[in-house]
Amino acid sequence: LPVLSYLPRLVNKANEKTKRIVKTLETSAKHLTWGQTYSVEDFGTDFLEKYGWTELIGLRGQIKSKDIACGFLLLGPGIEYPKHSHEAVEVYVPLTSRALWVQGDDDWISRPTSVPIYHRSLLSHGMRTGNSPMLALYLWRGGNLTQKSHIDQ
Repeated sequence: LPVLSYLPRLVNKANEKTKRIVKTLETSAKHLTWGQTYSVEDFGTDFLEKYGWTELIGLRGQIKSKDIACGFLLLGPGIEYPKHSHEAVEVYVPLTSRALWVQGDDDWISRPTSVPIYHRSLLSHGMRTGNSPMLALYLWRGGNLTQKSHIDQ
């Protein structure tokens, strides 16, 4: 996926807490299966060139689980992952900073690196990157673990 080209840049931007995991992901990325949930019809080509995920644990992961899904979300610079919702409860742990996050009708805010962000089931949420790409660990639990999120307009 084109978004993988941002991984070396993320290694340089990672802080001391996250640099090791970001570097490990960068060096092993070519051995992982990367995917995209959406199509050009959903968000356009620019979004798809700057969006991808890899699932390590779950129905699509190397380690099979029907109870959880865990992996990494990678977003390139200058895109918005629109507000969306899904049945699964979700926790993100940002591994790089500078992205903005939104939940429900709240304002877009910057969230600290390494601090978990909790999204309850069906809570509308989104992300926006500025000049830097973003990498986050994700964990889904409950509901359909392969569900395509509902885009909240």
